[in-house]
Amino acid sequence: MCASALQDASTDAAVRLLHHRLLNNEAEAYIQWKLVVAGTDPLWNGVTPEFRGIVLGFLQHFDVCVKRVVVDGDAESHFRFCGGSLGNFFFSGARMFCGSLQSAVTLWKLISNMPTLTELDRIVGVPSSR
Repeated sequence: MCASALQDASTDAAVRLLHHRLLNNEAEAYIQWKLVVAGTDPLWNGVTPEFRGIVLGFLQHFDVCVKRVVVDGDAESHFRFCGGSLGNFFFSGARMFCGSLQSAVTLWKLISNMPTLTELDRIVGVPSSR
């Protein structure tokens, strides 16, 4: 297999991972989430170690932030993982780490090799602080 085919396969694996939604049953979703955050879920198959390290780090950061908000440490009873998008969890973790959504998007553009002229429009409205 040539280098570009390997890169395409790895990119496909990473995209598949970030497009994945957790199971619809809350208990099963939480178990799957724990496997993803531990890096042992089969969804990680084919993801390069470099990309894995970046994505896993931000997913783990998101997990820590969710737990930090929960007073009694029982995240599964307070945060609904059911049907959650791993891509949304990744961006939430990156946003919390970087301090802004724009920084998280810029980071994503760099690690995903998006063309430099690519522009992303924010479609999520944020309440003003007035």
